[in-house]
Amino acid sequence: MANLKLDPGELGDISFESFDAAGVRIPAGSRRRATRVTARARYGTADGGRGRKSASGASKTEAEAKLREAVAAAYQREREVRQDRERGRAIPRDWTGFARMHDEWLRGDDSGLAQTSVRAYTDAIRNYVLADSCPFDGRRLEDIAHLELREWLQGVANGSGNGAAHAVKSTVSGMYKRAVGYGIVPAPGPMVGMGVVKRTAKTEAKVRRARERQIEAGEEVSPERDHGKAIGAEEYTRLYEHLDYLRMRPIRRVRKPGHPRVQDNHTADLVAFMLGTGCRIGEALAVRWEDVDLNVTRPQVTVCGTLSEDENRRVIRQDWTKTKNGMRTIAIPEDVALLLRGRLAEDESMGGDTPNRVGVVFPSTSGGYWDKSNANRRVRAVLDDESVGLSWATSHSFRRTVINDLLDGGLAAPRVAAHVGHGNAAFTLARYGDVRSMPVEAGEVLSGVRAGRKVATKVAINESGPDLRLVSRGA
Repeated sequence: MANLKLDPGELGDISFESFDAAGVRIPAGSRRRATRVTARARYGTADGGRGRKSASGASKTEAEAKLREAVAAAYQREREVRQDRERGRAIPRDWTGFARMHDEWLRGDDSGLAQTSVRAYTDAIRNYVLADSCPFDGRRLEDIAHLELREWLQGVANGSGNGAAHAVKSTVSGMYKRAVGYGIVPAPGPMVGMGVVKRTAKTEAKVRRARERQIEAGEEVSPERDHGKAIGAEEYTRLYEHLDYLRMRPIRRVRKPGHPRVQDNHTADLVAFMLGTGCRIGEALAVRWEDVDLNVTRPQVTVCGTLSEDENRRVIRQDWTKTKNGMRTIAIPEDVALLLRGRLAEDESMGGDTPNRVGVVFPSTSGGYWDKSNANRRVRAVLDDESVGLSWATSHSFRRTVINDLLDGGLAAPRVAAHVGHGNAAFTLARYGDVRSMPVEAGEVLSGVRAGRKVATKVAINESGPDLRLVSRGA
């Protein structure tokens, strides 16, 4: 009788053999008690052939279950070997092996990432993904469940902060995205729908109490940053008053060769530019004069690059932004246009020791690219000034403030997303909308709506005294 063809992974007829405690085979129909049962069957291999597997258990049910597991595992290995052969190389399918391969890919040219991003992701791999404390060492990627990853990331957030959790989440999401692309993890992968992972309220309370104890003990603590808050109206006014003060302050001379002057108005203009455009600080520092058009009805700036570092940590201009949607041309308000006209006039007349060698709007004091870390320190000094009182803010708070101002001004969310370089309006609303700061307009709106409703009071007299009931009636 010809063998029946089995599809890849399909299990054929199962045969069973029973054995007693001495390991002697028990013939069919015998009443001897079996202590071990062996199940055997053929199955369809990944290359279209036929394979054979066997498994033993204490009963027929257990033996069959183990046989099916063995066949599934064997077929999976055969399929992986076939995939690797077709691919021309073997792809690791375990957490540790794939993370190491992903680390190499990040460092290579194919990733297309800026050096600063590469450093952030590879640090996350070294400090968390491949750390001894990681619970997934040796586990296969497809066997790790969504909730396991969520609980692990929650532990990272509680222990190391929200920033670390965000970096690790982005790194692991990139790992699984590539694993799905290689076909070693079923789509869409366990990281889909992970959402934002932040410290729990209980952990935040513990951190806050520990901080309060440090302050009470007289210990020096760094100011708390609030990355989810926009700059308010009064804070905005104080900030601009300080920027005007910086512009009026005399130029401070320094002795360091190649850095003949330090201008406070340079920092003031950078802050005003970010507050007027919503650009990231790297994008603002990379804007060139050729990207600025002040001779049209509505002056505009083309954002088409950002500052980064090469492998030797030298500052370079990267001719693409953080994301592909970041490449954009934006209209700028009149105060920013006026600021740029003033800077252009100064730039054209600049000479001597500090020419603008790279043609950017905000060069360094030596005429090259202004390093982001250096610029951030100057901005930090502005925010920490006592007259400003914005020690909780960062340079990215300017971007959040622009987004909230545009939304409050009635601009549709998709247009706001396009202005700041987001590919998804829902992301703009979810990540940048300052929902915690309840606008005062909400109270005015409620007052206006309810002013049209008449509220009458009926007084009913009974034995126990007057009974007041509020009766709402439509106007």
